[in-house]
Amino acid sequence: MMRCTLHLMSGRDYLKLRATIQPVLARAMDSSVRERAKALDMEQLLGRARQYLDDEPCTLNELRARLRKRFPKYDEQAIGYAVRTHLPLVQVPSETRWGYRAPADFAVAESWLGRRVSIKDARETLVFRYLAAFGPATVSDAQTWSGLTGLGPAFDTLGTKLRIFRDECGRKLFDLPQAARPNGDVIAPTRFLPDYDNLILSHSDRTRFLAPEHRSLVFMRNMQILPTFLVDGFVAGTWRVEQTTAGASLVLAPFRKLTQRAWADLEREGKDLLRFIASEARAILVKRTAT
Repeated sequence: MMRCTLHLMSGRDYLKLRATIQPVLARAMDSSVRERAKALDMEQLLGRARQYLDDEPCTLNELRARLRKRFPKYDEQAIGYAVRTHLPLVQVPSETRWGYRAPADFAVAESWLGRRVSIKDARETLVFRYLAAFGPATVSDAQTWSGLTGLGPAFDTLGTKLRIFRDECGRKLFDLPQAARPNGDVIAPTRFLPDYDNLILSHSDRTRFLAPEHRSLVFMRNMQILPTFLVDGFVAGTWRVEQTTAGASLVLAPFRKLTQRAWADLEREGKDLLRFIASEARAILVKRTAT
C-alpha cells in the first residue's frame, strides 16, 4: 500500500483503495528496476504468479524461485518487484504470536478475501481516511503519506464536507468536520511509537512533531526509522527493548533533559508497553540513557 510498505487495514479499505495507490507502486518499480522491466510480459508473469498463489500461499522468495523456472530469461529482481507492486497481495496470518511468521506467506487479495478489488479511482475516500487519522493537514501532507501527486482536486471536490483552517504560516489545513480538535492547553499524553510509524512518515512538514535538529537521530542513513516516544506531542527520544533471561528492559534515549513528570509518565506507559511486548518476562524495567 502506501510507500510500497506493509500496512494493517480493513479488507474493505484495501479493496476500495488498492487501485488508487497503483500508480505509486508502478512508479516505484520503474525507478528500481528501470530497463530490466521492459523485458517482462506483465500479463503472463502476473497470471502465472496468481495461479501459483491461488494454489497455495507462499513466501515471496518461494514465489520468485518458481517464477524463475517458468521465465528463466527474466531478471530475478524485476520479477519480485513486478509481483509485489502490480498484483494486489495480502499477508496470510499464521499461528505465531504476532500472527505472521518471518518470512510471511502471501496470497492474492481477491482470492483470500473473496471479493473483487475495486477499479474505480477513490481519491476522495483516500483523503477522508487520511484526514481521519492525521488531520488537520495540508494537501502536501496527504501526498507525502500516499505517494500520490495532484491530490488538490480531490480536496476541492470534497469542498464543504471538510473544515478548513490556517496554520502559523498561512497554509490551508483540512480536517473532518466532526474530528476531535483539543484546545492548545490540553496536555498531550505520553506515547511510544514503533519504528517506521505512520505519524513520522505521513506529513511533508515534520517540524509539527519533530525538531529539525533531531531528525538525524530518528531517520538513519540506511533508511531505518527508529522507534520514538512523544512528550507533549513532540518526538523527545528513541527507545529499544533489551531481553535477557532475567527479564525485559525498555531503554530510553531522550534528546533533551526531561521533567520528572515526563519521566514518571514515560515509566508508567513504558511498563505497559513492555508487558505487551514481553508478557512472559519475569521482570520489567524501564531504563534511561544519559541525555
